[in-house]
Parts: sequence; structure tokens; C-alpha cells
Amino acid sequence: NLTQLHLYSNTLTGNIPTQLGRLSGLQYLYLHDNQLTGTIPTELGRLTRLQHLYLHDNQLTGTIPTALGSLSNLTQLHLYSNTLTGNIPTALGNLSRTLTTLNLSTNQLTGSIPTQLGNLSTTLQTLNLSTNQLTGSIPTQLGNLSTTLQTLNLSTNQLTGSIPDTLGNLVTLQTLNLSSNTLTGSIPTALGNLSNLQWLYLNNNQLTGSIPSELNRLTRLTQLYLKQKEGQPNQLRGCIDPDLFTHSFEQTDLSDLGLLSCAPTPTITPTPTITPTPTITPTPTITPTGQPIPTRKPSSTPGPPTATPTTTYTPLATSTSISTSTPTATSTLSVYIFLPLVRQ
Repeated sequence: NLTQLHLYSNTLTGNIPTQLGRLSGLQYLYLHDNQLTGTIPTELGRLTRLQHLYLHDNQLTGTIPTALGSLSNLTQLHLYSNTLTGNIPTALGNLSRTLTTLNLSTNQLTGSIPTQLGNLSTTLQTLNLSTNQLTGSIPTQLGNLSTTLQTLNLSTNQLTGSIPDTLGNLVTLQTLNLSSNTLTGSIPTALGNLSNLQWLYLNNNQLTGSIPSELNRLTRLTQLYLKQKEGQPNQLRGCIDPDLFTHSFEQTDLSDLGLLSCAPTPTITPTPTITPTPTITPTPTITPTGQPIPTRKPSSTPGPPTATPTTTYTPLATSTSISTSTPTATSTLSVYIFLPLVRQ
């Protein structure tokens, strides 16, 4: 009649007993945070009433038993932080009616992501397969988890190919982490449909092309990382709306990319050129070259009075003083007029 077994956070060592598979009424099994080794017993697949299976943070090895796909009431499956190897069982896709959390991160799992995980469409809220050695492409079927999925973490694997457009169907998604893979191609514009998204990590891949302007619709986004492989030139171009960046972002690597925001480059109005007023060169003064300045001939200027001869004739000897003492009018006028004009 045991329904709960809590043995977590001790220093338990050794293997998980196969006899636990006989506890048919068990609903909660917590063995996490110990030092358990060995494999996961396939007998645990008999616990059909089990709802929580916490085996994380141990040193478990081997593969994930396919029998876990028979736990028809399982809601929480935590196997992270062990050393599990092999493929992810496709049988986990059978837990479509109940499973809300599947965390297989930080192991050494290989192979591709099963398309059958897309069957968990009615209940799954968290899918964490990060830090493994998974290869292949991201299944388009994960886009079927559209009504419930809140966290999708596929980071730190060896995934290739492009990001499926179908991930844009995950309208309830809050965290999308695809970082540290070898994804190529462009960022799908469909990611702009993820209206509840708060954390978007696409960094450390080999993405190219433009950053979709549709990302500007993600008004709840607080963390955005787009920087690609270290040591390789950034091949993304474009920018993010400055209002989105200023009011929402807590952390981002856009400044490392030179893609901080879409703020327009300020237009610099050129300073108007002032055309200098042309200098008017004064007309040179022409110095007179010694040519005589024309003068206006005085009109009717009387000369010295001319002696009027008398009717009485005198002798020749006495009459010479009269004729020789009378100056000429022309010579007297020329000297009188010319000198004042030159002085001016």
C-alpha cells in the first residue's frame, strides 16, 4: 500500500533495487540527489500508478528503459544529470495523456530526437533534452505541442539543419533555447507568432540571413541571444526595434553583433555655405600724366586800357614811351588763369 517513497538528498550508493517494481501502489518515487550507480531497472515500468519519477543527479549509466513508456499515469520524469547513454526511447511518446515534464538533460544520449515526442500534445509543458550528443534535425512534429508547451530546450547538442517553421505554432511557449548546435539557414519569421515568449536563445549556431522584423512583435521578450559560433564572423544582419530593446530586454548580445537596435541613423543637416560678398575693387585713380587741363576761356575780360591817341601830334621822340609801355592783354591773361587751376 506504499504510495510515496522519499529518499532524495542523501548519500545513498549502489544500484536501484529491482524489487521496487513490486510496489504496485507507488505514486511518487524520489531517489534524486544521491550517488546511485548502475542502470535504471526495467521493473520500474510495472508501476502503472506512478506519477512522479525523480532519478536525477545521480551517477546512473546505461540506457533509458523502453518500459518507462508503459507508465500511463506518469506526469513528471526527471532523469537529468546522470551518465545515461543510447537513444531516447520512442515509447515515451505513448505518455500523451499525462506527461507534463520530460527532462533528460545533461547525459550522454545519442541519436535523433524521436518524432513521437510530438504526440505529447495535450499535456507536455517542459521538454528539456539539452547537453547531450543528439544529432539530426529538429523534428517538425514538435510544432504539435502547441497548446501546452512552455519550455523547449534543445541546446548544447549536435543538431543540424534549419529551425522548423512549425515552432511558430507553439503559442504558449515562454522559453526557446536552441543554442550551441550546428543549425544553419535563417531565423524563421514564424517565431514572431510566439507572443508569450520571454527567453530566446539562438546563439552559437551557424545561422545566416536577416533578423526577421516579426521578432519586434515579441513584446514580452526579456532575453535575446543571437551571437553565432565563436571565432566566426557574424552572418546575421538586421536589427531589433529600439523601443523593444529599451523597455523590455534584461540581457542580450546584440551589442556584440553591432545589431543593438533599429534606431535610424540621425540625419546630419549640412551647414549652409555662406557665399562671401564679392569685393568691389575700387577704380584706380588716374593720376594726370602732365597733359594740360582744358580751361574755360574767360569771356570778355577787359585788359589794360588802351591809350587813346590825341588829336595833337607830338614829336616821335616823345611818343615812344606810350607805345612801348602798354603790355599785351594775351600774355597777362594766360599767367593769371593757369596758376590757380594747377594749385587746386
